[in-house]
Amino acid sequence: MARKSKSGSKAPTSGFRVGAKVLIPWGGGPVEGVIVEDRGFIGYKGRRLWRVRFFDDLPEPFYGEFGEEDVTLVDESKATKDVG
Repeated sequence: MARKSKSGSKAPTSGFRVGAKVLIPWGGGPVEGVIVEDRGFIGYKGRRLWRVRFFDDLPEPFYGEFGEEDVTLVDESKATKDVG
């Protein structure tokens, strides 16, 4: 017999995808990055986390995990620079 989730429905869908350009909160203001991994619903109280690569212009880029509510999709038509 197939196992059902407690709510009986599928996990909520997201507008984010691996490879999407996003803005993340960082220090003095938002920074542009690229989603490299969907970590799933492993955050506090089932919060969905995304692994993001940013500061690609450095010899070694930074990586961080951010909650879905903390990242914002970049409007491709207004993007200021290409991120790796």
